[in-house]
Amino acid sequence: MTEPRIVPYTGIANRTPLRRVSRLAGTNGVIPIDKTETQLARDRADFTGAFRLLQRRYAETGLAKPEDGDLRVLPFHLWSQTQIIVAKRRGRVIASISVTRDSQANGVPMESTYPDVVKILRQRGHTFAELSSLTVDARH
Repeated sequence: MTEPRIVPYTGIANRTPLRRVSRLAGTNGVIPIDKTETQLARDRADFTGAFRLLQRRYAETGLAKPEDGDLRVLPFHLWSQTQIIVAKRRGRVIASISVTRDSQANGVPMESTYPDVVKILRQRGHTFAELSSLTVDARH
């Protein structure tokens, strides 16, 4: 018998829950495995949950000290072209990622480290964004 495939499905644009489904060999049936909701952070609880999780995971891996505070908010998190995507289970943030679109106002965070690469991308007319601050709760 063939092993079930895990097929991710996401509907971020319309706030459809992120579901992993298993398509069983020989059937058209779809079996939900879990219910994790993904969405753009839109309220204080979403942003606080994302930045608190980011700080906690940094502290757990030794990249930050626990006494550095409860929230890890970096300057680019406050830019208008940055959006935070959160994954929530039972109303609690369990993962997040930051998406920063390139702009004339601030550029992208990696520009301070890789200015030549960013310059080449712009010269070639590419539209791009930087994904950063990916964090997942270790319990999930």
